[in-house]
Amino acid sequence: MEYRLIFTDDFLKDISKLDHSVKVHLKNLYEKIKENPRRFKPLHGDVNSYRLRILNFRLTYKVVGEEIYMHRFENRDKVYRR
Repeated sequence: MEYRLIFTDDFLKDISKLDHSVKVHLKNLYEKIKENPRRFKPLHGDVNSYRLRILNFRLTYKVVGEEIYMHRFENRDKVYRR
């Protein structure tokens, strides 16, 4: 199954503030997420939503059919407050 990444406005806003080295690291993880998006830790209380730790940031995303919605990429202190 080939998954397609969809970036939400919040996600694009979050990554626009990042340092270039973090963006490169994140870009390398896109393929791993597309290969098997369910291999990372699930979010409690939300079906088909997952989280991934990248440095001191957290990436949250949701799998719907063949689409992966990239929701947030923020510091751990902020990302779980929404």
